[in-house]
Amino acid sequence: MKRTKVYVCGKVAVALCDADSLTPAEQRAAVLRDESATCSAPLCESCRTVVGRRFFCGRGVYSSAPGADTVDLCPAHAPAPALRVAPRGGR
Repeated sequence: MKRTKVYVCGKVAVALCDADSLTPAEQRAAVLRDESATCSAPLCESCRTVVGRRFFCGRGVYSSAPGADTVDLCPAHAPAPALRVAPRGGR
């Protein structure tokens, strides 16, 4: 990811929004054009909301090693604060 600034606060981005903001037809068209089918808004640590993790085995096209990636949402796609899941061992 190139160093971009967050549209909300102006800090340096560390992640991109993973929300599916496109209709199914728009998603198919984006995939065919080799573009992202997600919101992809740049996010800093304080602006992003981590809602989960994706685990991958590493046998895919883009990676040869297993690992995990966070699922991040921008303020426009994040759930209301009362609906957010508390981190393990936290409040």
